[in-house]
Amino acid sequence: MDGAPTTTPSAWDHTAKSSAAAAAPAKPASGSANPANWKCADVEVWLNDIELPQHARAFKQHSIDGKLLLTLNEQDLYSILNVVSPLHRKKIMMEIAELRSFYLNP
Repeated sequence: MDGAPTTTPSAWDHTAKSSAAAAAPAKPASGSANPANWKCADVEVWLNDIELPQHARAFKQHSIDGKLLLTLNEQDLYSILNVVSPLHRKKIMMEIAELRSFYLNP
């Protein structure tokens, strides 16, 4: 051991590579790893995993499930969900794009 800190990838981290290929995220509470099948509670867990739990209340208030999550755009985040930080919107949009590419365009 060289004393360097080690990091453990998040359950939702699609960039972590195994020796063969990228690992799919662990199944959330709904029982489905496919975000199109997620319930609102799964979206809340996802927001926690991407380190933006402060937005979970707005997503829950607007009943954002997985299917709706995949359709969101930056304007929705700003005007409907009140995500005012441009960097938070950027992070959420980047993570949604990753979900889309991982599950909708394999």
